[in-house]
Parts: sequence; structure tokens; C-alpha cells
Amino acid sequence: MLPYSEYSKSRKLLEMFRLIKSGEITTKEELSNIFEVSPKTIGNYKRELEEEWDAEIIYDKSEAKYVIEREGILGLLKATQPITADDVNLILATLIESQNFMETKMNIIKKGLLGLLPEEEAEKLGKMLHSEKPSNCNDQPIVFNLNKIRRAIAYENKIEFTYRSAAGNHRNHKIIPYSFACEFGKYYIIGKPEDKEKLVHFRLDRIGKVTILDEIGVRSDEFNVYDYLKKTWYMYGGEETKIKVKFNKEFYNVVTEKNMIEGRLIEETDEYFIYQFVANGTLGIKLWILGFGAGAEVLEPYELREEFENIAKEMMKIYCS
Repeated sequence: MLPYSEYSKSRKLLEMFRLIKSGEITTKEELSNIFEVSPKTIGNYKRELEEEWDAEIIYDKSEAKYVIEREGILGLLKATQPITADDVNLILATLIESQNFMETKMNIIKKGLLGLLPEEEAEKLGKMLHSEKPSNCNDQPIVFNLNKIRRAIAYENKIEFTYRSAAGNHRNHKIIPYSFACEFGKYYIIGKPEDKEKLVHFRLDRIGKVTILDEIGVRSDEFNVYDYLKKTWYMYGGEETKIKVKFNKEFYNVVTEKNMIEGRLIEETDEYFIYQFVANGTLGIKLWILGFGAGAEVLEPYELREEFENIAKEMMKIYCS
């Protein structure tokens, strides 16, 4: 990509407008430095943008910077806020992580996003990104079901489908679909079955043909997917439970900086800290806590503490026999 100083005058005018509008570079000194022209020339560029493009650029004395007051003709151009290689990289990295089972769709999205970049940047970024579909996964039913479920959520209809469990058992389900979620590159649908009071998670690649029913399926007004997922571990559900854990101090940052968790610090010393989590069920968070080994001790609830005691005894039989 050429430096700003190598751009033609018309390109410099557009880039100057974009930089001011985005808030990246907003002072006359900064603009003159990046374009390698005098501050007087920047003033001439400003005047030309106002006279020829019907823009209004004012100088905010309190903030000591230029501000776009009126976009004029340039407001009609999408290119005033172009997508960058960093933007494309972030979007694609997220999609690859969350939807790697839809290789065909991913390639279409990838090609479209790369097409927004200059050719040289697109070629370099394209070589850095790779997505791979699991060998046992068929794209088309997943994409088809995804679209049908999305419509059912939007129009508040119940859905029906056959589901294959992790154990290989098949069962029919009728649910009110609530929302989508993602964990470790797999997509899930969160929904409320007719025969249960709590929400249940279904992995999308295990769902058979989805039928949208002519039955109203309205989500609870209290449901918020962001808040719900903060209490969900490894997409295991269950009753909302408060869990208190004592950790070695060396794990402080690992626990307290973990994204998307519902919890709070209870106690802290030089040697340990106690953290209380709120989790949907205990199975998911139990798997996570086990990863800390002897560096974590479950204090509450008592039933979960007993489970860890039994796990420790069974492990002793394996490793100390």
C-alpha cells in the first residue's frame, strides 16, 4: 500500500476527509505530517472539500481538532469509511473459530471480504487464513437448518427436529428456539423443550431436518443471551447454582480475567483467593475447575465438594495403585 504522500491530490482529499471523520487524525499538524505537505496546503484541502464537495469542516477549539460538521456529497460514498485488512482479519478469524463446520459458506464470506481490500493486501491476508471442515460434517443440512431456525426465532414459532445425542441415541424434540451460541467451533441452538422447565442446548451438526411449526413459540421476556452465556460452561446447562472455589494465588489472573463469566471475588490473601461463580448447572464448570488440579478447592455447594472428593479418591486408585 502506497504511503499517503504518494497519493494523487483527489485521493488525498478523500483520505483527509476519512481520517477526520474516523477520528484517527484530526489536527492540521498531524495531517500535514502524514501527507508530507505544509499546514497551509492542508487548509487549502479543507477549503476545497467544502467548496467542491459541499462538506463543512469546523475547528473545535476546546478539543483542538477538526470535526466533520456536514458530510455533503461525500456522505453518499461508502468509501469514506473503508474496511481495513485488520478489520477483515478480525472478522474472518472470528468466523473461522465459530463456524468452521460451514466451509463452503466460509469461503464465500472470505472471498467477499477480501474483495473489499486492495489487491496486494487481499492476496497477503488470504494466504494467512485457513479454515478446515471436519471430515464427518455435511455443510448443506447445517446451513439449511441454521436459516430455518433463525426464521423461527424471528417470527416466534416453535420448531421440531430429530436429534442425535453424543451417545448416538435419536430422539424427537419440539422446542421454543431462543438463541444461537458457539463453543469451540461448534454452533448450538438454545431452546426450551415442551417437557422441561429449563433451557437445553442442541449442537447444530447433530440436528436432523428442522420443521417450523404453526405454533407460537415466544421466548421469556427475561431471557438475555449475553447474561445467560456468562453462566454457561462448555455449553452444559442446568439449574442456576452458586459455586464457591478457593484458588492458589498464582491463578488469580487466569480466573479474574476470564471473559464471559458471572462471578465475584469474595476473599483475597497473599496465598489464596476465594471466588464465587454463578453457573447453569455444575457439570461444565466442574470440568474447568478440574483443570487447576490441587490448585483449586471447591467450598460450596457441599454436594459438588463431595463429587470432587470422590473424584480425588478414584484418581488416587489409578495413580497410586
